[in-house]
Parts: sequence; structure tokens; C-alpha cells
Amino acid sequence: MGKILRRTISFTMILSAIFFIYQFAVNYLKSGHFISYTIETSSIFSIDEKYTKNKNDDYYLINVNVDDKSFIFDIDNYFNKQRKIVKDVKVYNNDNLYCLSLIFIDKYSSEPICYKDDKLLSYYYSKNNYDLNEYVSSIPSFELNKYDKDSEKKKVDNIIVYSDNLFEDEILSLYEHKKVHFMKKYYNRSFIFSNRDNYKNTLGTIVDNYYVIPRYTGEPTIKSFVKYEIIGGIKREFKANYEISKQSYVNGVYDGKLYIFDKSNMKQYQIDPKNETVTITGDEEHEAFAFINGEEKRVSVYDLNSNEVKFSKKYDEYKDIDYDDIFINNYYAIYRKGDNFYKVYLDYIDKPILLFNESGAKEVKLVEDSLYYIKGDKIFRYSKYGIQTLIVCDELKYNYENVFDIFISEEEY
Repeated sequence: MGKILRRTISFTMILSAIFFIYQFAVNYLKSGHFISYTIETSSIFSIDEKYTKNKNDDYYLINVNVDDKSFIFDIDNYFNKQRKIVKDVKVYNNDNLYCLSLIFIDKYSSEPICYKDDKLLSYYYSKNNYDLNEYVSSIPSFELNKYDKDSEKKKVDNIIVYSDNLFEDEILSLYEHKKVHFMKKYYNRSFIFSNRDNYKNTLGTIVDNYYVIPRYTGEPTIKSFVKYEIIGGIKREFKANYEISKQSYVNGVYDGKLYIFDKSNMKQYQIDPKNETVTITGDEEHEAFAFINGEEKRVSVYDLNSNEVKFSKKYDEYKDIDYDDIFINNYYAIYRKGDNFYKVYLDYIDKPILLFNESGAKEVKLVEDSLYYIKGDKIFRYSKYGIQTLIVCDELKYNYENVFDIFISEEEY
């Protein structure tokens, strides 16, 4: 009898283990789901929940409909791919402004999205125009003062760095005549690429873990490149094996390689910093490489000469939007129309969210979920913490084209 009982218990444990492993495997390998459900509190909220897991993304996109209004939220996967993650909704309804914040299964809450005059508004935009302090104070886990914190300032040469405003995994590069600075939250580095001042940065570019820039000398042509490992801080120089004209411009970065076009010699070059090689990839007899609208193409060097062709992501998906500039992420874009910046999702292209307005923003870049730009003598970042100053440098008033970039890495700097 005892043996039978032990066998039964062992068999039950094995079945339980198999079931647990199966459930874990199904959950771990799951690439996504779409589910609709409702929550009833002061109103009935109809929720469409889409979870997406792929090579680049791991997020929830949630559309909430209530009283003929529609609100869009995106949230990183903090929920182990669970379904029906919304458990409650916090509402603000006053002065024709209607705001929602979602309360999730672990009491984590979303930043509010607001609605007024048939337009969706970010919380950052709304809080600057309406008093929402009492409302957001009632939202669990919402950090009321996260937008207004002061930052410690550090001086690096002629640059003031707002170090507390930099994220832990964020490195900001800044070009300065003959050196490039790399500023991180707790410390900084720099490297010298030339023995003479070069006021314009025409070719210096981040390529994966490298900052790549020509080795400028007094000679009229470029004969070598400097690569600097951002993680590691190692500088190396490698020969071009060609004499490249300084009348060159950057086409873009693709698959860990930098492509530039030499207008004087009518040649496109591929610079591979990892393998320290420079290769001709287009000339008057052979079409050059391009990555346009998210697709690999071959183009005439005459096209590269008459127009400064830049590599681009899949813009056609947003062709119905009236914008001045657009900056593409994997599943959404941020675009500028006049002085207004909007966020729009591919799944809800007719429902843009007004994030903020800013006149005179230059050199705008979208890196992961943050938007960076220069205005006056400052570099700013718009993120979930609103608009924050990252650095101040007087030189930015006069020399701002291609002078900064952002590198994101959780590795030790």
C-alpha cells in the first residue's frame, strides 16, 4: 500500500512538473496576444489589449474607449505576458478636459492621457495648462514630482552636464573641434581625433559600439579613419587605402557599417570599423548601396551626387500624415508639425497624441523612447520625465549640425 501511495505521489509530482514546464514554455515562447474586455466603474471602459513580443519589442498597446472617446497607451512588458492587465481606471473630468490613467494588476499605473476638443494630449502637455496635482496624487505609484527635480551640474571643459538628468544606460557624445566627449551619468571620457581644429563635423558618426571619424591632417584628402570604442575607451586608427575627398557626406549606417559618398570622386565607400576596412561600394560604373524607406536598394552615384541621399526607415506607413519632420521607431513615430510634436502608433494612425510644443528645435533625434534636440546653447531630451536639460554648451549656438549623438548600453562604460 505504501509503495502504491509513493508511486501515486511521484506520478502526481511528475505530472505537475510537466504541466508547470509546459505553461512556462508556452508563456515564454508566446509572441503576442490580442484580447478585448470591459471594466465598469463610474463608466464602462471597453479595452483592446494587444501584446507584442519580437526581436526588437516587448510591449502592450492598449486602446480604451469610453463615451465616444478613445485613448491609447503603450506599456513595457512588466507583467510576464499576462492577459487582461488593466484592473481599474482613474478618471479626471473637468473644464472639458478628460483624462485617464490605467491601474494594472500589480498596482503599477500608467501616465495619464488626456482628451480635449477631439484631441489626445500627453500628461506633460496637459499639466502645463491645467492643475492636475490633486488628480495624479490619487493615482497609485505615480511619482508626482518626477518632472520637476533639480539636477547636479558638472563642468567638462566648456560644457555643463546635468548629470542627474542622464539615464543610467545613456551616453551622450558631443563633437568639439578636435575631440569628441562622451558623457554618462557618473563620469565622462573624450578622445582626440585631430591635431587641428575642425569646426564642422561632416562625417563623424556612431556605428554600433564605435565612434568613427576621419583622421584629419593638413592634407587635402582623407587617408585614414579613427575608431573609438565607446564601451572600453580604446582608440585605434586604420588606413583607408584610398584618397577620399573632404567633399563627402554620410549616407547612413547599415548592418554595422558606415556608408559615405565622395562627391568629388563620384564614389561611395563602406567603412567597417569592426574589421577596419574601407571598400568602394559604388562608382560611375557600378550602382551604390542605399537603404531607403526600410528597403535595400541599388542607386546611381549620379543620384547620390545631385541629392544628399540619406538612409531611412519605413516612412510610407505614415504617408497619410501631414508632417514637417518625422522620426520613426519600431511601432510608432513622433512627428513635428509647426511647433507641435505628436506621437502616433501604426495601429492607430488616426489618433495622434500631442506631446509638447517647442519652437526652434534643431537636430532632432529619436533614440529608443526618447526624443533629443538642440535649442540655443542646450541639448534637451523629451521622455516619460518630460523635457529635461542634458547639457549646456555655448558653441551650440553657432555650430550645431551633427555635433551630438546618443548611445544606449547597459554595459559598464
